[in-house]
Amino acid sequence: MDLESAPFPTKGSRWSDPTVIAFVPHYYRIRADYKIDVVMHLHGYRDTADAAMKRHQLREQLFDSKQNAIIVFPQGPVKAESMDYGKLDQPRGLLALLTELRKTLQTPHVQAKLGPAGIPSRARIGTLIMSAHSGGFKGVSNCLAHGGWDVSEVYLFDALYGQTGIFRDWLAETWKRSIPESSRHKLVSYFGDEPTVIESRRLMRELERLKIPYVLEQKEGQMTRREMTKSRAVFIQRSTSHQGVLWRTNALRDCLYASGLRRFVGSKWFDNAEDPRDITPRDPE
Repeated sequence: MDLESAPFPTKGSRWSDPTVIAFVPHYYRIRADYKIDVVMHLHGYRDTADAAMKRHQLREQLFDSKQNAIIVFPQGPVKAESMDYGKLDQPRGLLALLTELRKTLQTPHVQAKLGPAGIPSRARIGTLIMSAHSGGFKGVSNCLAHGGWDVSEVYLFDALYGQTGIFRDWLAETWKRSIPESSRHKLVSYFGDEPTVIESRRLMRELERLKIPYVLEQKEGQMTRREMTKSRAVFIQRSTSHQGVLWRTNALRDCLYASGLRRFVGSKWFDNAEDPRDITPRDPE
């Protein structure tokens, strides 16, 4: 889709591609409360939305998780070393993008393409999860700070290079509220590059100071499925390369399995939930 509220074009920017990609799994069905659960992924340096989506097998990982959600890929800075996400960085930019996305998916033309997975006109955005690789973290932090929509979960894949205070405050925001555990904010940070190691450990210290518990997996495969699901802050020392962190161990899929999203399709992922989780390597396409 070419959307007016896409990150680009925007005043003063050299990027002009207004592409926003949405993937709707064929098993997707609108919930009884007419809420649309969304996963939004921001790509990193020297990349494009389409290339990152394919190379990191992000559609396939959502499909494998069988979570009843759609996944969205806004085009950021095209093949550039930039953390600029244009209009998505601006106040209420996230809300504007979500609103236009929903309305576009509800047009008769798109409805006809989606068939039983279509999104009816009365549906509205529900749970939002944001994911980022590498330099995409800053766009996510801006959305948390002033995007105009409550983000329920954040997944940072070798991406915590800064803005640590924003992620800390976002986690703390719901920690002491009298709300269901499933409604509290949740963060998963995979780390491996030296800057992401430093910032992840800084965030751990801040959470300790605030008495917010977290779990740390120093080698992938040590944490139980229950720990990954129930913990509000999860830190994982990656076992792959910076580019491989998103897909080689099915990282996004496992984050989605352990998310607060409500599924319609059964899964065996939670069998033996107290045992260390199995790491299933993903083959390249």
